[in-house]
Amino acid sequence: REALSSGRVLAAAGTLQAALATAQTTLSHVTALNATRQHLEAKKRELVLVIVRRLSDAVYRSERAPLSRRVSARRRTALLLAELTKSSEVTDAYLQDITPEFEASLSEEDSTFETTAMISLEALGVLEQLKEATEKFKVQIQNELLEVIDSVSRRIIEEVDIELDPECEEDGTTLEGEGVTETGRPLARLVACLGEEFRACGARNRRLLQLWRAALQKHKISDSCLHTEQHYWSAVQQVLQLLLTEYLEIESVNLFAARSSSACAEVGADLRLSDYFAKKKPPRRRTKLFKLT
Repeated sequence: REALSSGRVLAAAGTLQAALATAQTTLSHVTALNATRQHLEAKKRELVLVIVRRLSDAVYRSERAPLSRRVSARRRTALLLAELTKSSEVTDAYLQDITPEFEASLSEEDSTFETTAMISLEALGVLEQLKEATEKFKVQIQNELLEVIDSVSRRIIEEVDIELDPECEEDGTTLEGEGVTETGRPLARLVACLGEEFRACGARNRRLLQLWRAALQKHKISDSCLHTEQHYWSAVQQVLQLLLTEYLEIESVNLFAARSSSACAEVGADLRLSDYFAKKKPPRRRTKLFKLT
């Protein structure tokens, strides 16, 4: 618990796995420890979820700088790609350096995407959950991308709002540049920012796959369970289609409301006239077929 509270997942995994091994081997005959064993198994499942969440955060929430014209998202992506491709070859010797002692020696400033990913994967290996965690990570890809959209949207609203020239705001005029109308500008900016974010996440996802594959090979596990880059980009396509569909639905509702308000006078008059004639129309009298005597 102490190791986990300080963020040392590899140390926590080692301690937990050692306790489980003792409970399942040396003390397996002690029935009084059944509840303890079940508790340890539950803690193991919780720790796996914590580690998978840590990997997701490293891929989808790293290096998010404020959105402004002075910060180039393209430049950040280029620097990230250069950093991640420095050591595309992952060897067993490289992974052997990942120990609880190495984890404990890292300060918060020393922690990078690379170290976070390798320590997390080594912790999953210690817990014998490398293969199972791949599915947990994969099924969350689309949800994580939707959260990226939500986060970028909020940052655009908070930091940029709709970028208008101050002089145009004073005299009440609006500018249209490069064929983009003011109505379309927020969507265009959102899509552009999302493109940069998704490329950055894609680069980290690619590097994570390399590290995960190396960790699986180190533990003599087939890498066929891993998701591929195609899984990631398919999910990107799906969430962008969802975004555009929702945007167009909102726009169509707004357009319908605008058209309805401009035509409501005519439509209202027609409806009132129809109601008037309906009320004035004499009721049809039916002759009785039978008369009571």
